[in-house]
Amino acid sequence: LGYRRRSYLVLAGFVGFLSYLVLAFGSDTVTSVDGADTSMALTVAVISLILSSASIALSDVVADGIVVQKTREASERGDDAIAGGLQSLCWGSAAMGALISAYFS
Repeated sequence: LGYRRRSYLVLAGFVGFLSYLVLAFGSDTVTSVDGADTSMALTVAVISLILSSASIALSDVVADGIVVQKTREASERGDDAIAGGLQSLCWGSAAMGALISAYFS
């Protein structure tokens, strides 16, 4: 894992963590009793959801870049089977994660 990609993964994880934290605790604190600030709570929630989706997308792009790099390195060595194995591992992990999250939701 190259250092240039590791920093993007850490950044995406940190932004995702903060956005979910704000979504969990921050959007309730800006509402008032008379309802004047409810649009602010909705704005905070929408921005938080957009940032969390962007962090997931960034992590996915970085992971795909790592797979491409490892596949190129393997093909230069003559290991063509590794390329298919890496792609299968990525898609299989994504499918398993989707099944697990669907089961618990």
